[in-house]
Amino acid sequence: MKISDIYNFMIINFLCLLLALVNFGCSNTTRVLIRVKVQSEIDVSKYEKIAIIPLLNSGESRDEEWGEDIAFIFRRHLSKSQKFDVLDSKDTKLTLAGEQITIDTLQNPDKLMDLGGELAVDALVVGTYKFYQISEPRRLYYDRYSVQLQRYITDTVTYFHKTYVLSLDISIVDADTGETVWSDRFEQTAEEDHNLGTLLISGISEGDNVMKRLTTQAASKFMRKIEPHYETEERILVR
Repeated sequence: MKISDIYNFMIINFLCLLLALVNFGCSNTTRVLIRVKVQSEIDVSKYEKIAIIPLLNSGESRDEEWGEDIAFIFRRHLSKSQKFDVLDSKDTKLTLAGEQITIDTLQNPDKLMDLGGELAVDALVVGTYKFYQISEPRRLYYDRYSVQLQRYITDTVTYFHKTYVLSLDISIVDADTGETVWSDRFEQTAEEDHNLGTLLISGISEGDNVMKRLTTQAASKFMRKIEPHYETEERILVR
């Protein structure tokens, strides 16, 4: 037998032994859940006072204006954390009375600095939103018994699948420089199925409730981005 063959034989035996040991050692494993601390994407501790500006509607539909409601929900989530001193909605509205805040304002550092100075805050939370609905007709096929034909037949019923979409572009602006220090997009959706009657009713009464529910979900994600928190992760414990 050649030396190279002996060497290859030893390598193969070693790998087989190593694989056997690994399999033996991993035969007794347990999946466990542990809490892991996740750091925030931005250090907002240096901003002692924060103001939330009503969000601007960047969508095509101007029938409903929810900027104040969205700002209120985000303000409520920030206020729950003892780490932030948030300017309340009454003072914000009083100070901004007569101000014409537009998309151009949000893109102009000088105007944002002036806005922060008027509100006497260290940081501004600004942004835009789109809220819209998509309704699609769909068919559901089912079998039913026909008394007339004395057998089962396939029938269809038309229903409407409705999707609500809320898209938020949120930024945190340093009031001293007017520069954006953090930004992110949050997109939340909700789906419902309707017949023609309930579709018409939902278009009149449900939009506001759905928007608030989706905004609350987005605000929760926003808070998890800007402050440290704990998340549950799965680990494998090897014994």
